[in-house]
Amino acid sequence: MTRPERYERVLTISERVYKTLLKAYPKEFRDEYGPQMVRDFQDLCWEELERGGVAGFGPGSCNDRARGEEQWPSER
Repeated sequence: MTRPERYERVLTISERVYKTLLKAYPKEFRDEYGPQMVRDFQDLCWEELERGGVAGFGPGSCNDRARGEEQWPSER
């Protein structure tokens, strides 16, 4: 399936916002988990679009896994 052009812009902007938000995490965390969190965010957004949902940020956006909540290391 080819990615519709109209979604490319929305997803590009959403990805930029997501990467900016990741900067709030400590550098060590970003270095270890950041690239995988971005890939997961991208994958989940495309899955949402394929189901006919809304991808990106806002109501109906990609689920919490895309924001990394399941990937946070437990507090020590």
